[in-house]
Amino acid sequence: MPQDNRQTILIADDDAGACETLADVLASEGFIVKTVADGRAALEAAQREHFDVAFIDQRMPGATGLEVIEALRGSRACRRVYLLTAYAERDFAARAIAQGAHHVFVKPLDLSAILQMLRADLRSDERPGRIREERERYAPFRAEGLTPRETQVLALIAQGNHNREIAGELMLSPRTVERHVAKILAQLEVPSRTAAAAVAIRDHLV
Repeated sequence: MPQDNRQTILIADDDAGACETLADVLASEGFIVKTVADGRAALEAAQREHFDVAFIDQRMPGATGLEVIEALRGSRACRRVYLLTAYAERDFAARAIAQGAHHVFVKPLDLSAILQMLRADLRSDERPGRIREERERYAPFRAEGLTPRETQVLALIAQGNHNREIAGELMLSPRTVERHVAKILAQLEVPSRTAAAAVAIRDHLV
């Protein structure tokens, strides 16, 4: 039987409607999705298996989203964790990211934005070996026309940093980093972060 290499995602949310909608969208994109309705169940699921990505609601029974994220970070049971919240409290996103969340999405969820970030973050997990392989493929592309800040962001992408790490290094918000990454891809006319890094390294921009 062939091995299933699809990405696995955990969703923990006691809002059944929101949980089902997000799960359906992710499943339609080819992900394997597991859903649970409270924080304790999320922790138990993470003890049994590894997930590539987790979407964790902040307010739910059993454990808060931040408590779950702290446990997931400590156990390394999940590579990427996004926090969901219906309450955009002042400075909450910054605190959540400092505690290990890769991004905070505010309900009602913008599903297109979630998919865009998810794809970009998963692509960014490709490391320098993959970047070297991509150099010749993108020979027609040129690393030029970037602002000094965009060049800084691109250099950090090429070093294998994720958006949250770039934000911390440059003292920017994760959303600002997202905008810079989108502009970089558009300016270089490449389809992925890995391709952008490959072009930049080949052209000695970074």
